Amino acid sequence: MRKGKENLNMECGGNEKFYWGVSPKCEEQRVLVTLGIGKDSKAIRLMNKKFKQLNSYGTSAYGFKHEDYDHFYNYAIGINDTGLQTVYDNNGEIMELKDVSVSSFFKNIIKQNIIDMLWINIDGGEFEYWSYFSKKGQFERLGIIVCQFNLEVERNDGNTFSKLISNLLESETYIFLRSEIKENPKQLYAYFLNIKHPYCIRKYLR
Repeated sequence: MRKGKENLNMECGGNEKFYWGVSPKCEEQRVLVTLGIGKDSKAIRLMNKKFKQLNSYGTSAYGFKHEDYDHFYNYAIGINDTGLQTVYDNNGEIMELKDVSVSSFFKNIIKQNIIDMLWINIDGGEFEYWSYFSKKGQFERLGIIVCQFNLEVERNDGNTFSKLISNLLESETYIFLRSEIKENPKQLYAYFLNIKHPYCIRKYLR
């Protein structure tokens, strides 16, 4: 990418995931949320090293800890705004299963009205991302601003990705800046930047 933008190309679990982003123009707290960590560790470690004021949140549907994130949750996203949070004891045994909607997870658990960077991976569950970024969509109704997001799209999921692009064109909030296709398994990685909200413009574009 051009000067002023960071190109994060991480190797995760023997395979490469692609993350891109624009560096902030000022030294302020930066919020990163990863939906579906998987076995990724290099990406978040690089972000922690590069940005000293990073406040990070990560989710995983699997029962392992991820100490590189400031806040970590065993949480799996389902369809129709549903989600399941698993609470483990110190021995790794399941203590409790909680039904937590995606809206409630963002609003009442993460509790961040501005997310500088959102990484959406397949490991995160059935996240209906196109409905969150649409005009008058879930994020807008929740009062949550997302400045940048990276998206991992599974093969044969072109219809839902097309929904996202159509919604973004309608809202005129994000521009589609970068993509990469990976083989075996075939997946698309895409990057979007918010060019409409004043906070995002001030922090990343001016």
